[in-house]
Amino acid sequence: VNPKEMGMPSHDALVGKISNIPEYTTSFKAILGTEKITIDHIVMAIASFERTLITFNAPFDRFIAGKNDAISASAQRGWKLFQGKARCITCHEFNVSYPFFTNNKFHNIGVAMKDKDFGSLARKAAGSGADPAALAQEEASAELGRYLVTKEPKDIGAFKTSGLRNIALTAPYLHDGSEPTLESVVEFYNKGGVPNPNLDGGIRPLNLTEEEKKDLVEFMKSLTSDDLAGLGVTIK
Repeated sequence: VNPKEMGMPSHDALVGKISNIPEYTTSFKAILGTEKITIDHIVMAIASFERTLITFNAPFDRFIAGKNDAISASAQRGWKLFQGKARCITCHEFNVSYPFFTNNKFHNIGVAMKDKDFGSLARKAAGSGADPAALAQEEASAELGRYLVTKEPKDIGAFKTSGLRNIALTAPYLHDGSEPTLESVVEFYNKGGVPNPNLDGGIRPLNLTEEEKKDLVEFMKSLTSDDLAGLGVTIK
């Protein structure tokens, strides 16, 4: 129900909208045997769909499996940077048993901090009678991130670490779409995000060279499946 997604005031509003679409009521009755749709039914349906979203084989997967020439020398250097100097792997975790490039945790990296008065927004959210669900509908207040759920000051401006699979196909980047390219994302991190009282302790200037920034981008591109036809994606 976040304004960045459906923009609805509540789960009840979502259920009401879905229940008024004949195709959905017919499908839910046929599959679940229910006349009345609930939010739990909708969650089940979305989860069933998401389980079909299988990431296809990417060049990086073949590289990790032992095919050293599966990615370029530049991408290989980028992988080393990802694990080392650039410190990306601190939040974008990876191992062969968990190959998703996320720790599923919330971090403040300074996105939107330069043009929002977070102190005022937080005081409004913490005020008596403040409705977190309603605040999440407001574009400015939604930038408080995890704080709207926990009301912990440390969570102001914190958002969940995204995965990096097929990242070359998902521009624009960051939770608010403020960075148009992978190159600009790397530059954002290289500068140390945007300073603010809640900035994650791991976010600081990286001092990457121009070549290192290019290598990091090449590595991230290697996380994208080269079976684009299988993904139903056409690159012009």
